[in-house]
Amino acid sequence: MGIIIKTRFGISAGVNYYLPITQKLYFAPRGGFDVEFTESNWAICIKPNLVYELTEHIAMSLGIGYIGVGQFDDNNNTSFRIGICDNLAWGIAYKF
Repeated sequence: MGIIIKTRFGISAGVNYYLPITQKLYFAPRGGFDVEFTESNWAICIKPNLVYELTEHIAMSLGIGYIGVGQFDDNNNTSFRIGICDNLAWGIAYKF
């Protein structure tokens, strides 16, 4: 049994709400709409994120899960999906 890693390309639009845990660490659930170009998939989702401010303008984020409804496979079936580790994401953000 091995680990399967998929690379995906797409566009996401959404909003985050920042709830402070400590002075620099936030819980930031994100609600949005995702479209993947590689497999013609889409989803309306909520993604829990942890955000850590490195400086006043630069923050690092870790996406730790997924709750959503959409088309997740090539069979054109719409389904509900929830998971903690099935959608891990890491990113850097610049805040204006």
